[in-house]
Amino acid sequence: ETGNGHPVRGEGNSPITIPPGFKVEIPQDGGVYATDTSQPGVQQPQLVATLLLRDASQTPMTRREDGLFKVHDKPSGSDFASGPIRTSVTSQALEGSNVNPSEAMVKLIEQSRMFEQQVRMVKTSHDNDQAGASMMKLS
Repeated sequence: ETGNGHPVRGEGNSPITIPPGFKVEIPQDGGVYATDTSQPGVQQPQLVATLLLRDASQTPMTRREDGLFKVHDKPSGSDFASGPIRTSVTSQALEGSNVNPSEAMVKLIEQSRMFEQQVRMVKTSHDNDQAGASMMKLS
């Protein structure tokens, strides 16, 4: 399972189970190979399962509230047909965030300044309205 507790699925949409203490290797093709490190001698890795890999380039996806994606108009976890692009896995890599912190900070500052400017405009128009109302009063 992933760090968030989601099961990792293999071909056939079944969860992948690896016995505790086994060393796991996943090459580019998505095969999950396990080696029992408690056995003496050199052990050959055994194919446990193959990761369920799909190309979603042709599938309409919707971002869920938790940041993951689901197939548009289908329940979460629904499988879909793979697109034309061959999929692969990058071994020993961690997916990074798709957010550039510097760019996000600059946008936040710009939005904050725009909000302050709009508040000043509302306050100024309110003050002008009050001044106009006081001039219209009869003494």
